[in-house]
Amino acid sequence: MSVLSTAGAKEGAPTLVWPLFMPTRRHLIVPPYCQFAGPLSDRSGAVGEELFDRERYIAHLAAMKELSETLPSSLRYIEAHLPLDYWDWFPCETPAGAWRSSVAYTHLLDLAQRSPQELYNSLIRRKVRRATALGLRELWAEETNVASCAEMLVKLCRKSLERSGGDHLCASSLRRLVTAAVAHRQGAVLLLLSPQTEEPVAGAFVAHHAGTAYYIAGGQARTPEGEDAMALLLDRLIRWSREAGCHTFDFEGSMQAGIAFFFRSFGAVPHPYLRLQAGRQTLAMRLQLRQYYLRHLY
Repeated sequence: MSVLSTAGAKEGAPTLVWPLFMPTRRHLIVPPYCQFAGPLSDRSGAVGEELFDRERYIAHLAAMKELSETLPSSLRYIEAHLPLDYWDWFPCETPAGAWRSSVAYTHLLDLAQRSPQELYNSLIRRKVRRATALGLRELWAEETNVASCAEMLVKLCRKSLERSGGDHLCASSLRRLVTAAVAHRQGAVLLLLSPQTEEPVAGAFVAHHAGTAYYIAGGQARTPEGEDAMALLLDRLIRWSREAGCHTFDFEGSMQAGIAFFFRSFGAVPHPYLRLQAGRQTLAMRLQLRQYYLRHLY
């Protein structure tokens, strides 16, 4: 992980911090398990978060230009995910070339207005009732058992990924994230265990920051018990997030129709964001990136 930052020379100018992932000298991409990792400002959180303010806009635009000038000249491919209201803060050119953009979606559930369970549709309510009737045992990760819980979660995620035909799981990154989040009390791992076998049938990891809980990773076993377990699991984590003081539950989106439908069944609303790219990856660059992932993340 790399962090770029800039502090304005003028008194009162904003400071911007940009968490980025630079696995090779030619790549600058979104870190694993991040929906988007845009610049953060010391003025009211994310840049572009508030209504338009001319003075704030000019100050942030200057800071963003200064930030862009710190990008390494060796970069040949850049990828960033940003909220839509970020676009006019961004410089047009990068060391890798001009930006290209497309729109993707995350799904946000409002936890502040009323009981989130009132927003569930009949499918989710039915799944939660059926899974509750199975008597699945809850296992929450704590500092004393976080390593074993993380390992069970990784196995469930791998099973789900294999069924969907996805790529390799960034298991090493997931273990580190789980350990750090539990240690700092900024996240939770919940596993549901079969009452007959004591084996996990579903598990998920949620982390929270600045009032938003993020569904980072989850998986389930393809068993009769696991069929409805994920709905119950997410229901428990949504309740936990609200008790932790969060006002939003971010399902971290999906562009797959089936998964998007499942998230929206909880009452989550699609929220667009920009998927930005600059430059192109050659075959040699792809192989170099693959080698890094195999060595450090998988």
